[in-house]
Amino acid sequence: MKWKINILCVIGILIGLVSLILPWCLIRSDTSSIGGIYSERSYSGIEILISGENTLVGNIFSSFILIFLIGLVLALVTPLGGIVQIFGSFQFLFSVSNLFINSGIIMIMIGWSIGFLSSIIILTGLLNSIRRGLYVDRINLKDSLITFRRING
Repeated sequence: MKWKINILCVIGILIGLVSLILPWCLIRSDTSSIGGIYSERSYSGIEILISGENTLVGNIFSSFILIFLIGLVLALVTPLGGIVQIFGSFQFLFSVSNLFINSGIIMIMIGWSIGFLSSIIILTGLLNSIRRGLYVDRINLKDSLITFRRING
């Protein structure tokens, strides 16, 4: 029994997991009443997911990181999980920029960028089915929709 593995999907999953360890946003806020004293804190994807509503980043950000993580888990089955990842990462981006536009300076950091890159790599697995053995075969929709597929032979 042999297996066909969508290598791009597996690489994208690994990169997505690494992105959760890296900082997703940096929040810089004025902590004094006269100005000039700033507090900076960066939050990794894991910190945002675990912290929930106990920190400045709040519960809504953890839900978008959770959607991103669900996309990673779905990518174990099908590269269409990359669409869920893109949705979670863009909702995180838009919510960060909208919520803190007046209260502090927000910078989206390397973790978000690498997470978005991982979802693009996973979705590329739909178009270019590079399989185990690093050969490129013709695009077959049935093969491209499944990350791990058992073949007879």
